Order: sequence, then structure tokens, then C-alpha cells
Amino acid sequence: MKLFLKKNGFKLNTPLAGLVYISLKIANNEISYSELINWLYRRLENGNLY
Repeated sequence: MKLFLKKNGFKLNTPLAGLVYISLKIANNEISYSELINWLYRRLENGNLY
């Protein structure tokens, strides 16, 4: 996902602990698709800002 975002000019603004947390939520089926999308949108940044 991070590679896809980078290739498309975006950056995921979250610490490593946040990535681990969300990965575990996904692996344990504790987060719905819509919750994941909302989590992702809240942390997206345009990577082309100077």
C-alpha cells in the first residue's frame, strides 16, 4: 500500500506503531473496510508538497 501511495504522489502520515496497530486489526478481522478507509484518509498527505 505504501508503495502504491508513493507512486501516486501520496504519503501515509503515521508512525511505525500505527502501521503495526492497523495491520494487527486487519489480521484479526477487527476492522471493517469502511473503518480502514476512514483511517487511511485521515492520514494521507500529498507527497508532492514543497
